[in-house]
Amino acid sequence: SIKPKANRNLRQLFIFCIIAITFSLHAQNQRKIDSLLNVLKTTKQDTTKVNACVKLCKEFQNSNPDTAMYFGNLGLKLSIKANYRKGLANCYINIGVIHNLQGSYEKALECYFMSVRIFEEYSNSPDKATAKVGKKGIANYYGNVGNIYQEQESYDKALEYYLKALKIYKEIGDKEGTYKCYICIGVFHDYQAQKFKLKKNGKQAEQEYDSALDYYSNALKILEESGDNKGMADCYENIGVIYQEQESLDKAIEYQLKSLKIYEKYSNKNGIINCYINIGEINDTLANSSALNETQRLYYLNKAIEYETKTIEIAKEINDIPDENKAAEILMEAYKRLGNFKKYIQFTEMFIATKNSMFKEEETNAVAGIEAKYQYLKKQKEIQLKEVQLAKNVIEIKHQKTVKFGFIGGFVLVALLAFLILWNLLLKKRDNKIITAEKAKSDELLLNILPSETAEELKKYGRSDARPYEIVSVLFTDFEGFTEIAEKLSADKLVAELDLCFRAFDQLMGKYNVEKIKTIGDSYMCAGGIPVPNNTNGIDVVKCGLEIQQFMETYKEERIKRNEPFFEIRIGIHTGPIVAGIVGISKFSYDIWGDTVNIASRMESSGEVGKVNISGATYELVKDNFVCTYRGKIQAKNKGEIDMYFVEGIISKETPEPITV
Repeated sequence: SIKPKANRNLRQLFIFCIIAITFSLHAQNQRKIDSLLNVLKTTKQDTTKVNACVKLCKEFQNSNPDTAMYFGNLGLKLSIKANYRKGLANCYINIGVIHNLQGSYEKALECYFMSVRIFEEYSNSPDKATAKVGKKGIANYYGNVGNIYQEQESYDKALEYYLKALKIYKEIGDKEGTYKCYICIGVFHDYQAQKFKLKKNGKQAEQEYDSALDYYSNALKILEESGDNKGMADCYENIGVIYQEQESLDKAIEYQLKSLKIYEKYSNKNGIINCYINIGEINDTLANSSALNETQRLYYLNKAIEYETKTIEIAKEINDIPDENKAAEILMEAYKRLGNFKKYIQFTEMFIATKNSMFKEEETNAVAGIEAKYQYLKKQKEIQLKEVQLAKNVIEIKHQKTVKFGFIGGFVLVALLAFLILWNLLLKKRDNKIITAEKAKSDELLLNILPSETAEELKKYGRSDARPYEIVSVLFTDFEGFTEIAEKLSADKLVAELDLCFRAFDQLMGKYNVEKIKTIGDSYMCAGGIPVPNNTNGIDVVKCGLEIQQFMETYKEERIKRNEPFFEIRIGIHTGPIVAGIVGISKFSYDIWGDTVNIASRMESSGEVGKVNISGATYELVKDNFVCTYRGKIQAKNKGEIDMYFVEGIISKETPEPITV
């Protein structure tokens, strides 16, 4: 499956693609807006007013959708009144774009369809200029429908419509539309390359990368001819990203620097931060190359530090927390390699802090709700105890008065006292049962989110500090072909299949003393040796991985018998030091951090379907307990070459000594 973490630039490319192909988007210009508003106030001709509404709608589409929608609807009314067909079509396009940007895809499609019916009338006109307007409108329709399919991740359908749009743009000689379609199709091939790369189909991935480069290069020629610097900067960045994925790092830096130069000229901070983080990543990769000497490695490492430091400065300025987190992670590792532990600690803290701000809100709300309910019940109990004490005090006063009024009166009051005390004791017993039951529910919910030790610490002290662990085994799983299966199943069925698998995994956590950390889409992450350290976590986690593997094999066989789609799994494990815990005072959940986590993720992505892939570090801990096959030194992204082993099974008394091949 394709995840945002697989290529941080891929989502940015898709966003750029949508902005590029949508012809109704323009930069807001206050002077132009004032002029158009004046036209609306002073002119009497309805068609002129419609054209002003069309332009005003375009100006406000990004900054103020409600205002844009007002002018779009006003334009529709005036167009119908004046029977101005061209204005009506343009208003429908603009309103469709607003719905598209807001995620109302059905409404957007309805508006686009209404516009294309009018443009089809124009395209059949004997007048060439009128026919050209109609054909361009039809091409715009295809492009905008392509955007909708792309937003819904139906990339093949998106490509179909982009190609239709491209054909018309080229036919009528519309260079702007042509280059924008080239970029959209280039993004599609880049996406396809990412899919094939994750499936370890290197040859097919290279073909897709080459196709993406061809389309980007065609777009770049048109942009350079027209002098469109903004478009050139975006295109240079996209080309640089592809060269980075192809590991042509010198070319990648060359194109990122070209893009950066233009972004800096126009003070485009979002563009600048993209280039900074890309250039920093490339230099960090170069610094890990085994082909370089120490001086060269230090040069690239310092370059990476330079650009990622700049990234953090701008990220803080524009509140870009994900890029700040990514830059902090790279700087953390860079300073660790340099032996500058003061800086290492500084950026580790920054990495943890930014990670904390990205935690899932629903988990936070769950914990916050549990704690609020517990505190409420506690307060209610205190109030009830005070009421009981007050009743006792009143009864005591009355009892003292009974001495003055004789034995009979005293006896009555004593009886009343006994009754009230008994009644209050019964109430107290009942309330204690309620509080105990509610607290048990709260504790159960809290333990479903946090480890018991962390939960107890949180309840006792109101906080739980993150802490280091020396030896922890981290396991990642990921489903192969998840995106393809998701396209075949309804949303309910897809979630049900994931739930079935993850529930089975959850049951194995307690069996092998392994702590579930979280699920990320279709990935599952857990670790052994936390929150209570132990010396058996390597063996525990590998056993857990093998049983997950066995479950998925049975699951696959059952689905094949029923002729139903099925998931296949990759499993990766690595052992090393981590930091674990919860951070901050709100929006918290239990998580782990450190290079061990990153390498464990690489073990999963570098493995094979149906296999448990472990690192050399894990192998050294478990080699006496499992049959393993040595795979050799495998290249892992940003980590260099790592010894890797496939775990074939558990060593029993009848099993010969493990053999490494």
